[in-house]
Amino acid sequence: MVGVGLISVGWMGRLHSRAYRALPDHFPELGVRPRLVVAADPVPAAREQATERLGYERAVADWHEVLTDPEVDVVSICSPELPAPRDGGRGGPGGQAVLDREADGPVRQRLP
Repeated sequence: MVGVGLISVGWMGRLHSRAYRALPDHFPELGVRPRLVVAADPVPAAREQATERLGYERAVADWHEVLTDPEVDVVSICSPELPAPRDGGRGGPGGQAVLDREADGPVRQRLP
């Protein structure tokens, strides 16, 4: 299982979430199963959508909680308000891989 964190549940966040859920069907040879752990959004209705419709285990208002969650292995930053990481994709304090809308280099995953 790969723990997924999402920052911003807007249009792009919903797209990323659906792509994570479809991963085992489209690429079964990878043997990767995503677990939608936590989504962050300041809008209460978006947080409700994250848990009720997208399947995240929980939703929070503060995006910092996504980056510090020990159960999160990869983070999709889907907010135009946050700066893009400039460290080769290792933006999380716990070493999570970060998938960003403007990532300017290859993103490496930390898989078990």
